[in-house]
Amino acid sequence: MQGAVVSEPKFKKIQRSFASYLRDPSQANDAGGVAASRLQVYRDLFYQNVEGFIANALPICKKLLKSQQWHQLVRDFYANHRCLSPYFLDISREFIDYLWLERNVSDDPAFLKELALYEWLELYVQVSDNELPGYHATGDVLLDRPVVSPWLVLQTFAYCAHKITEEFSSVDPSPTPIYLLFYRDLQSNVKILELNVVSARCLSVLQNELYITGQQMLNKVADELNYDDSSRREFLVFGAETLQYWHSKDILLGTSLS
Repeated sequence: MQGAVVSEPKFKKIQRSFASYLRDPSQANDAGGVAASRLQVYRDLFYQNVEGFIANALPICKKLLKSQQWHQLVRDFYANHRCLSPYFLDISREFIDYLWLERNVSDDPAFLKELALYEWLELYVQVSDNELPGYHATGDVLLDRPVVSPWLVLQTFAYCAHKITEEFSSVDPSPTPIYLLFYRDLQSNVKILELNVVSARCLSVLQNELYITGQQMLNKVADELNYDDSSRREFLVFGAETLQYWHSKDILLGTSLS
């Protein structure tokens, strides 16, 4: 009948109540008709699984926070964030989204979001399933078109996230942006390399302009920097050496096949 309202099936209401209670008993009206005392084991198991995935991905974050603060943080995520992925590996990524897009708590360390992102990016690069493109492994990355590894991320930070440890956690923002390159080499080793603003720009151009040679990229960046003749010559020499170094580290895989 047109315009009729279809009510939610009873079993779905029970499932919804049950799930809401497991996430946050204080905000749920009931547990779908199940006695709360009988659900304690499920509440603990569900939470411990979620907390475990996050803790394994962000061990430094967990160590730096007091136990109560850490569990309050994870419980708030568990209770209020709505994950978009059903995969366990994505729980830590969802937690990063929660920290950056939803959480705003003044008691959190100012660097917490960036430290969490730093730790997660190591995991992301480690498990990346991006396929390697075809390439000439021995190609000339200066004269031909370099192929950038799909197993890397270039990220800008305001804090020295790569220097924060359990022993060194009282940090202020850096006076200048910090450019960190997370990459996985062909032997599946994850590495982190700090770049300066110019080398970060060079890599960004190579990532975004697929039909540019290494030499053309260096000239483009030199033009952007308005170098005089002497500075330009020095930059081109240093830039060529940098491209070769990146090639040796599998940041650049080689050169394009076409």
